[in-house]
Amino acid sequence: MPKDAKSISVILPVHNEQAILESQVFAMHGALKSLGRRYEIVVVENGSTDRTPAICQELSQRYSEIRTISSDRADYGAALRDGILNARCEVVIIFNVEFWSFEFVSIALTALETRSLVIGSKSAPGAHDDRPALRRLITKTYNGCLRLVWGFQGTDTHGMKAFHREEVVPVVLNCKCSGFVFDTELVLRCERAGLRRLELPTDVKELRAPSLTALLRRVPSVVRNLFVLWESL
Repeated sequence: MPKDAKSISVILPVHNEQAILESQVFAMHGALKSLGRRYEIVVVENGSTDRTPAICQELSQRYSEIRTISSDRADYGAALRDGILNARCEVVIIFNVEFWSFEFVSIALTALETRSLVIGSKSAPGAHDDRPALRRLITKTYNGCLRLVWGFQGTDTHGMKAFHREEVVPVVLNCKCSGFVFDTELVLRCERAGLRRLELPTDVKELRAPSLTALLRRVPSVVRNLFVLWESL
């Protein structure tokens, strides 16, 4: 391993992912191994009611590079926070189990030589978002709200991210939001802290899109956390 090759922690929050968890983690593990750097995959299981916890434990026993953190509470934001704070490597990369990219890893590692934060944006020029029209509309409306209310200068706050752990952990410790708004608060606080950011356009095609019912269930939590964000920022 080159002396300047930084180690990598991949944070993977999972909730009821028994259908795709093993195959996705296996593919990530193989891709990361090809880099020739020290790495770990931190699977943060939160509140699953299917076989996800058992699969997590099986993966951790099979591969020394895979660790599992478990929580009884189903909370994506809390899972991300726990994963970041428990990461052991210098560079942290955040993936969702249904959407990750080895190309993003390769480009982000180079970009982090001069940047503090790299975001994979599904809304940046050059991105290809193949999600259903409703999902694209929600993202566009949400990002417009962030620009209008909080003066956000980017095009996306959710999805893949890579950053230097040492620089971003102090920001994480100040975050107040949970759920899916945690991502947003993290990016906004990094922006306000003056951390240099790069957005990479990404191609998005979900393995399985959430149902309309699942999207509607998120609304109260998102609204509540946006209010928390408004109060804290």
